[in-house]
Amino acid sequence: MVSLSLSKSIPAYLPFSLPPSTSLDDFSESLIFYFSFITLTSAFHLLSPVLLSSSKGVGEDSNKTERKLSWIITSIASLVMSLQSIPFLYDYLESGGSVRNVRTASTLAVAANRFFQAYLVSDLAIGFLNYRSQINLLTGWVHHIVYIGIVEYAIRQGWASVFSLCACMEFPTFILGLSILVPRTRSNIFFAISFFLTRISLHIVLALSYYMPHNRPIPPTTGDIQAPTAVVGSLAPALILTAVFPLHASWFYGCIKGFVRRA
Repeated sequence: MVSLSLSKSIPAYLPFSLPPSTSLDDFSESLIFYFSFITLTSAFHLLSPVLLSSSKGVGEDSNKTERKLSWIITSIASLVMSLQSIPFLYDYLESGGSVRNVRTASTLAVAANRFFQAYLVSDLAIGFLNYRSQINLLTGWVHHIVYIGIVEYAIRQGWASVFSLCACMEFPTFILGLSILVPRTRSNIFFAISFFLTRISLHIVLALSYYMPHNRPIPPTTGDIQAPTAVVGSLAPALILTAVFPLHASWFYGCIKGFVRRA
């Protein structure tokens, strides 16, 4: 007699096509990705004519106009990611800075992670067609593709909440984007302070926290295999945060150089 068992299939590395499984979880993740991609693309096409008309009215050059266009969906995505990070950041701060006490909230975290992947893909696709001069090799193609992989890895490992917590670092990106799209809102000091607090100070603290053995997230078990009593958590989140930090530090250094130059 043949016994049949149903198991949740592993979705494709990137949710560019519907997974073969009819599992609601897999389908929902793909649906979130597609919906986010379509929404961001639609938002760009709705807002770009307004931006183009205002830029034409003040006689801006094409390079400056392309720069503004490149910040439309980035500003939207950074605002969404900053807002979704609030529950995770609240847990972190309320517990006195303990990453172990941050809620997993897998539904919210995975949805936010898929949204961020959709943003990365849409920014490359729309940018290639509409503001190609603003998509450079390192901070454009390499950065976005690497982050698509990082987010996918976080989701597969059950660590989507880790990325959702770290997404509070998108707040200074929103501040910068808003200042570019609406110049009268620009505040260099506010941007620099928010950048230092999130992408420098908090980044260092989180990296050090995840290096601590008792804070390392546990890789998921598969099938009916039980995890051993003494499980060694993964260093991956700490190593990823460490690898990304030099890029944040270089951006902040550029920010400080700008202050000195304008002084």
